[in-house]
Amino acid sequence: MNRSARDRQYLPLRTAAAEVHIALFGVAPDALSPDVMRIALEGMARSLAPYVLICTMPDPSRLPVEIPRGELAGGSFTDGGATFVTKKGVEYRNLVVQRGEMNAGIALLRMAALQRAVELVGGKERLSVALQIELHELEAYLAGQKLPPPKTFSAAMDIVAEKKR
Repeated sequence: MNRSARDRQYLPLRTAAAEVHIALFGVAPDALSPDVMRIALEGMARSLAPYVLICTMPDPSRLPVEIPRGELAGGSFTDGGATFVTKKGVEYRNLVVQRGEMNAGIALLRMAALQRAVELVGGKERLSVALQIELHELEAYLAGQKLPPPKTFSAAMDIVAEKKR
């Protein structure tokens, strides 16, 4: 399968959420703890949703149908990202996302998380010190020129999470 055909391939959102988790943190969600895994997959689906088209595929013999962006606002993912419930209670099942969009979403999530960490610590220089990386590396990550390694991304996420408390 060539790259373009692979990028157009639809994945179940639950699978995409697991792949996003692995890409961002370097490990799969904890399968030994089903509740922890479900929460992690729902979080990854929620994080990915602003950056990709989420579709429902009620009939595998037909094309997926996009869930309108307005429906995604205020709703929640359940069943480990397999279902979405709107704020009005409408349920969408059999959620899918295209692989190419998922990959683009991963890059955007990395940049957004790093940018938020920059804001929270008060600048790029401070974040590079906190992450123990060179400033030029951080700038390349922020520009999307290079991918931060999972260890660096996790450290940035720890900063964001700590500042939220």
